[in-house]
Amino acid sequence: MPQILLPTTPVRFCIARLRQSVAESSRFSDDDLLGIINDGYRQACRRAENLETLVTLTITAGSVETALPDDWVVTKRVYQSGVPLDPVDYRRIADDAAGTYYQYARVIGVPATTADSDTTLLLLYAREPDTLDYDDTPEWGAEWNYLLRHYAAWRCILASGGEQTIRKAVQQRTQFENAVRKLRQSTRKGKRGGQQRARTTMEGPAAVAG
Repeated sequence: MPQILLPTTPVRFCIARLRQSVAESSRFSDDDLLGIINDGYRQACRRAENLETLVTLTITAGSVETALPDDWVVTKRVYQSGVPLDPVDYRRIADDAAGTYYQYARVIGVPATTADSDTTLLLLYAREPDTLDYDDTPEWGAEWNYLLRHYAAWRCILASGGEQTIRKAVQQRTQFENAVRKLRQSTRKGKRGGQQRARTTMEGPAAVAG
């Protein structure tokens, strides 16, 4: 039985716990488990929308659109010159729809732009997490690390097959789903534990910080 050495990184700790219970080394390599852990990490962060980033976007003169960031998940707020913009359906935009923005695919647009100067937007959005390596720490509070174990245990048990193991897998998945809901609720209440990677490129309006 592998020995868990404390203190250790969350990812290595998770792998050690999995080795003790559901992940035999003959079936799963450490890299396999790391990949599964990252799958669960991405799913949890996408659904909880807990990793928020504030960036500036520039729409070049003569255009009304620009690409969203590569790690974008969902838009929280958009500002232009310190003023919040309202979202509108891109299929129903008007050329003079001042104070609005629209999105489709991975594009954001502002109908009321000028042809002779660039337009600068301030975008607050939920993003994808960075991929974890063995010695990395998730960008949430340590109290949420157990999500990774439940997700990985679910995937490992599911791979084993059999009626009894399927039941155990369902239990692990249910615990993961419940934990993601709690993380999302915590995020909505404004509780952002852990050390999120700083990506803010400029100071936003006071409403963003509030």
